[in-house]
Amino acid sequence: MQNTNWWSFIKRRYISYNFFTNISDRAEVVMIGSWCALLLQLHHPLIAAGIRDHSQLRDAPFKRLFRTMVFLEIILNGSSQEKDDLIAWLNRIHIPVEGTLQTEGSVANLPPETSYGFTEDLQIWVIATLVFAFLEFHKVLGTPLNEDEKDLICNEFMMIAHRLGVPRERLPQTHAEYEQYFLQTINQLQVSPTAQAQVTQLLELTRMGSNKVFQLINTGAALLGFSLLPQQVRENLGIQLSLSQRLLQTILHPLVRGFYRLLPPITIHRFLIWLCRIDPSLNPVLKGTLNQIHHKSLSSEQTLAWFSGRNQQLLIGSPASIEKGMAVYIKERVEFLLLTAFQPLQQWIDERRCQYLRYRLAMEAGNSRPNHLGIIMDGNRRFAKRQQLVSWRGHYFGANKLRDVVMWAFTSDVKVLTVWAFSKENFRRQDEEINNLFRLMEQEFRALKFSALVHTWQVRVRVIGERDYLPTSLRAVIDAIEEETAQYNKFFLQVAMPYGGRAEIVSAVRAYLSSVAVDELPSQIASLEEEAISRHTYLAQLDLPPIDCILRTSNEWRTSGFMLWDSGYSELYFCQELWPDFSEVAFLKSLRSFCLRQRRFGV
Repeated sequence: MQNTNWWSFIKRRYISYNFFTNISDRAEVVMIGSWCALLLQLHHPLIAAGIRDHSQLRDAPFKRLFRTMVFLEIILNGSSQEKDDLIAWLNRIHIPVEGTLQTEGSVANLPPETSYGFTEDLQIWVIATLVFAFLEFHKVLGTPLNEDEKDLICNEFMMIAHRLGVPRERLPQTHAEYEQYFLQTINQLQVSPTAQAQVTQLLELTRMGSNKVFQLINTGAALLGFSLLPQQVRENLGIQLSLSQRLLQTILHPLVRGFYRLLPPITIHRFLIWLCRIDPSLNPVLKGTLNQIHHKSLSSEQTLAWFSGRNQQLLIGSPASIEKGMAVYIKERVEFLLLTAFQPLQQWIDERRCQYLRYRLAMEAGNSRPNHLGIIMDGNRRFAKRQQLVSWRGHYFGANKLRDVVMWAFTSDVKVLTVWAFSKENFRRQDEEINNLFRLMEQEFRALKFSALVHTWQVRVRVIGERDYLPTSLRAVIDAIEEETAQYNKFFLQVAMPYGGRAEIVSAVRAYLSSVAVDELPSQIASLEEEAISRHTYLAQLDLPPIDCILRTSNEWRTSGFMLWDSGYSELYFCQELWPDFSEVAFLKSLRSFCLRQRRFGV
């Protein structure tokens, strides 16, 4: 970091793992953006024909839009398994969609007979409309984004197409590539009569509905979505808004802009539940969509309760607290409300502290900065016990924390990060915990393959340890993510599992001995030096440097053999927070502590 001006750090935004969710999991973004994307999709004559001939919701546009919002909620907040279920569902309902466009080819710059279906080209276009809608919303109504953030949004959405089976080579990788693709596609398309009729019908149908609040929200979102369309598309659609519609657009623009910038966000799942309350006809849509995605058979009431609870924190109102009595339960709820009431202020304070610490790190850049950081992630089970959860549940919170820490490290100029996820001694734990932990690891590694941050930041992911002890399915997923990121060399993430420091030294010695001819063994053993073993450690085999600093959470003051050979001159830092509680402030303090130390290496 070359610029050490304090004001530059106040203005600078560092991308976090949750950046995409934080700016997208907002009712106004998704509602208006979905309308914009839908109108853009209809601009493509093949998609317009497919909706006309096959969609069960062609006469109920908001129900189609509602399903799109459910889709986005799962993409933003769902687990890896839920996302896999979602992709399988999308394939099931769209692969049978096929047909031939015969009468409108000359209008749409297409051959007289053009087949349509769930092709890669149309999948990319549908995802591209979502990218445009989200970027344009933030440009016009939200907070302007820098180029890194635009790249991340493009990659995050394009990973959906990759999950659907589109090769990454066909997908735009950066915002610049996306803009080139989008403009080229728009210029090649001419709107068809089918699309014009459908868009006109959509805008008319927004005025229908018995609930006036719902009608106003739907109409306003549609008009704002229409206003985000490129000028060329609006002209091609030939839609003339009435005076009242243009007036409503003019009023809503500053209102939505102010709502986005000044008020706490309403998350998608809260907004969807609220819509179901004010318009009960949406309950069967939510029920049918979620039942199809997750293969559940729930009533509308059960579906709404499950969908509500799915996004609730498991930490408040647990069954154990209710069993203690209503007074205890109410007390916990009041404490929760008091804590959350000050969350925005606390978040603002933490952001300023992080900016100050990053500024100090930049000012002290002449001192040692850890190039290779090792982390012992400790405290997941104690965190679960404190929250009155079964012990293995803590690992889910720990996995979420690791995503954040990876980005804290890489945005702090740490190029190599090695984390200890599972030791050989952990096999002594109960089978239930081990099986659930391996299942979680499998989901997380599969999610990394489709992580926009991994590909945007070019992070090479590898696993070190005795992986033969791991389940076959987990090893297959590890092999897939290692192959997917093999060409990256900007940042390096190593996950140690199952790892033991002594076992690594034994493995290094065996590797050395196996490289020596049998008749030369006595002389080689007699002259054996440290360098011979050092060339065969896990890090050396990956051509990575020894660890500069080891950080351990949960107030345990030991390294437990982590990187036993390659940590001889590692600096140590221990903090009190349990791993799921580990904060960015604590992380930056650990880096600053390292930078202030004088490393002499025995001299």
